[in-house]
Amino acid sequence: MSFSNKLENTYLNILRYVILIVATVSLVAVVIAGSMAINAAFSSPPKEPEKIKFEDRANDLKKGFTIENFKKDSPTKTEVKPQAPDKASEEKQKDDSFRTSLKDSISKIADNFIIYEREMRKAEIDKGKLENFIANYPLNSGLRREKQIITFYLDTLASLTGDLASHSKEIAKLPEEKRINSDRLLEWHLQQVNRVVETVDEARAQSDIEFRKQQEAYAGKKASTYTYISAAGGAFGIFLIIIMLFIMVKIERNLRPLQQMADSGKNASA
Repeated sequence: MSFSNKLENTYLNILRYVILIVATVSLVAVVIAGSMAINAAFSSPPKEPEKIKFEDRANDLKKGFTIENFKKDSPTKTEVKPQAPDKASEEKQKDDSFRTSLKDSISKIADNFIIYEREMRKAEIDKGKLENFIANYPLNSGLRREKQIITFYLDTLASLTGDLASHSKEIAKLPEEKRINSDRLLEWHLQQVNRVVETVDEARAQSDIEFRKQQEAYAGKKASTYTYISAAGGAFGIFLIIIMLFIMVKIERNLRPLQQMADSGKNASA
């Protein structure tokens, strides 16, 4: 066998292995791209998260509304910026049970303040005027006009003033400057409620942001389906071309010994 024939056989062997490697890589690419396309095509859209309820999140923060915490904070008067009320919240409440609950809470708060001030000042306060003041104070101070927030405000204020009334005799024995001022207590309580509202708003906003991110990721995944399909199709096309080339090389390698035998026979007869 001549040197040129040996060299050609060597190149054909090398080409055969290269073709096998490329064909294998192409087939793997087809499987991977096809799997990703199927996964993207049949992926489920993100479920909208359950809306965070104010009362559920706020109930965990009720424990902070105590006389002891009021004393620790030593609040100073701060300006409260009124918030623009929602149109829906401006509508008159028609729920009789809700109205009854509000009236009961306001009456309880007024009674607690009357008990406390009676011990502090030895004077009586008009309950009707006090109830009217208690009912309007949070709204005039900028508290958002939502049913759950108003209910939370009155419930925690009723608990706080109940604690105040139960300790009124003990507080009355303290010097004037160490006694709890009712106005400052109202201001502090309103600040705490506004902080709770902000906490719930932030939790809702974060939940909405995460949901939007999930939606964007889902949309991107759906859009990539066509990319994966195209990649799988291209890889499969390359695989077919490589296989055809491999068959041609295989035929060439099988026919080469016959051609060499024929050439040898011609040389011998000559």
